[in-house]
Amino acid sequence: MQISRIISALAFSVTTLASAQSFNPSKAPMHIVVGYPAGGATDLLARITADSLSGKFQVPIIVDNKPGANANIAAELVAKSSPNGLTLCLCAINNAINQSLYRKLAFSFSSDLIPVAVFARIPNILLVRNDLNVSNVGELIELGRKKPGGLTYASTGSGSSTHLSGALFGRASGLRLTHIPYKGSPSAIGGLLSGDVDMLFDSATTALPAARSGKVKALATSGASRYRYAPELSTVAEAGLPGFEVSPWFGLFAPKGTDQQIMASIGEALKESLSDPEYVKRLGALGAEPVELSQDSSKQFMRSEVMKWADVIKDAQISVD
Repeated sequence: MQISRIISALAFSVTTLASAQSFNPSKAPMHIVVGYPAGGATDLLARITADSLSGKFQVPIIVDNKPGANANIAAELVAKSSPNGLTLCLCAINNAINQSLYRKLAFSFSSDLIPVAVFARIPNILLVRNDLNVSNVGELIELGRKKPGGLTYASTGSGSSTHLSGALFGRASGLRLTHIPYKGSPSAIGGLLSGDVDMLFDSATTALPAARSGKVKALATSGASRYRYAPELSTVAEAGLPGFEVSPWFGLFAPKGTDQQIMASIGEALKESLSDPEYVKRLGALGAEPVELSQDSSKQFMRSEVMKWADVIKDAQISVD
């Protein structure tokens, strides 16, 4: 047993050393740029990831908050930065949505940024107000069919994943839903509490505490599989809409032209983080599930995400320009 532990420790050390040698940022700090203010889930994911990678590369990693334009400002800044591996962007599902949502972007998410790896996801949870006489997705759809155009759904803002989740739900179920945008999750949940809206797809980070407090009802999760932190909830697909999936994701992206060896080194370091129980525990504290997609798999996933949301946006005639 002792010998196997020593061999495992040596193998881990060699892997870490190889990563550091193939990408050597010297004493220059690295930067992870985030398109949201400090304190939110995306920012906190960036900070715990920066802490983990900093120890592997032995350099400071600074998290730069550049909020604005639904995270487009941050993404553009990184897209136009030097492709030396020192400036990365923590992108999320909204960046794939933005590709079709905004018609006048000064950069292309699909071609100017390259995924190092998608590493986490936080599903949305379908919430309804307590006095809505439904207890599952099937009953909600049946109620909607009896009241064409009568059901309203909140979102945390136009063009957000919560908005697109509702639009996709309407299309998949054949329901005509009325969208009511709010400025952020607290206001949207407040709309449910006050009875101003009927339903909301909200991030599990904020939706689950609200549901467990008894203030609202949780019907299902939006992901392809059950949420590890609420396995009692079925997925929307399981509950009657096969193929329905919204899996809000988070990944590290680098500027186009970044050397493949650098990309591989950062990806390997991130993979090591995902095998660290402490790092996974810190993800879990935010409600984030670890995801381990290789660079190639992440590229394929990005292509499918951009196409998927382009189709939903076109079908629902959504625009913020």
